[in-house]
Amino acid sequence: NTVRALTEGDPVDTKPFLDRPVEHRHPGRLRPWQSVATGRASTQRRRPPSQTKRADAMKATQFKEYGEPDVLELVEVDEPHAGPGEIRIAVRAVGVNSIDWKVRAGHMREMMPLPLPAGSGLDAAGLVDEIGDGVEGVAVGDAVFGTGANTYAEHAVLADWAGKPDGLSFAEAAGYPVAVATAQRILDVVGLEAGQTVLISGAAGGVGS
Repeated sequence: NTVRALTEGDPVDTKPFLDRPVEHRHPGRLRPWQSVATGRASTQRRRPPSQTKRADAMKATQFKEYGEPDVLELVEVDEPHAGPGEIRIAVRAVGVNSIDWKVRAGHMREMMPLPLPAGSGLDAAGLVDEIGDGVEGVAVGDAVFGTGANTYAEHAVLADWAGKPDGLSFAEAAGYPVAVATAQRILDVVGLEAGQTVLISGAAGGVGS
């Protein structure tokens, strides 16, 4: 359960977020409009335009209607806070996945209807600035990467994460979570054994690589 850093630095231990899929932690609670990664609906309230940023507010990317990329807006919203079993990070980089634009464009509206306006993003990397109840093995100031909800923002709550090695940049780390977790779970389902040959379809993509 390790991935070699793109910079050929330290191995990345992905076990912390691969071994804690939220659908197992919260059986029966996932709703269609909630994040695939965290099971959390967006509760961030949009603030009216203001020339002065409030201490409890942050900048985030949201969309008020489904559509092309031009529906995305940079707005001021309430900061999210870490709940039990979660951490919050000051975001340094975010990962962009195909599910992000499919949700924004409305292709997933039947399966995952959203209360609009809605945020975007599942993957992010940054510095821990808040720790929820029951969380161990991580401290404020630690560099991490992982999966959460509405990560296209200054702060994001992560439900699954791993420590970022020094040899991995924030930008590189933010591209790992969904792709790595997807690839690992595919391998788990296939049940590979030593000596078997594997055909990887789409090897140039994030999951394939």
